[in-house]
Amino acid sequence: MSRIFPTRLQALTLSPALALLFLLPCGAQTSAAPKKPVVITPARSVADSSNGSNQFDRSVAVVNGDLILDSDVDKELRFQELNFDPNADKEASHTVASSRDAAIERLINRQLILQQIQLQDQPPIADDELDKQIGLLRQTIPACSQHQCDSDTNWNQYLNTQGFTAASFRDQWRLRLQVLSFIEARFRSGVRVDDKTVADYYEKTMLPRYKAAKAQAPPLEKVQDRIAQVLIEQEVSKLLNDWLQTLRAQGGVVIFHPGQPAP
Repeated sequence: MSRIFPTRLQALTLSPALALLFLLPCGAQTSAAPKKPVVITPARSVADSSNGSNQFDRSVAVVNGDLILDSDVDKELRFQELNFDPNADKEASHTVASSRDAAIERLINRQLILQQIQLQDQPPIADDELDKQIGLLRQTIPACSQHQCDSDTNWNQYLNTQGFTAASFRDQWRLRLQVLSFIEARFRSGVRVDDKTVADYYEKTMLPRYKAAKAQAPPLEKVQDRIAQVLIEQEVSKLLNDWLQTLRAQGGVVIFHPGQPAP
């Protein structure tokens, strides 16, 4: 018997596949000479609202002609600081996921997927679905318990402390839901796990862990659905990672390292 879980948006449960885009770099190469010419437009200047002066916004990467700027990395780091997963290891999050290099990797991966979404003309996330997911998010972000984010006023104030407006946050979260929807449709929907694979994981992986911890393992029938979901997520992560590396290997990604001239 094979098990397949229905496609769904999981804005609050960070699967391994989603973590590749939200939290960690995928492990693909971070720099490669382009195999085809890449048209790089000049980096734009942005206004620094704190002092009214113009601040040069340096390019940090180019993805098939689309620039990723320093300001994009800063925004990604601020977004990550919201800490969407209440079960995440905060220390690990700060030492790995909050690094600028990891943020650049996430932005590159996400841009590659968004470019594919544009090519396939995927329908946008509907406003009512976006409202529903943000509503769930407001109940889950750990800091919201003290900021009382159930109120629109308090939610907006909390976002402002993190450097976002309600509108800019909606735009960012809509993009992430769009990416997740694409991943679910392209990779997860056809992944199946049979009962033998589930049983093997239980016997060879789960039971030894419980034994090492000197704890009583739950019976297989109590955890088989959860095991199947974990195995499906692992396969989705592998498929996504391989696909992203294939896109990178086509030569359209360039990262400008510190000290290297960039537009």
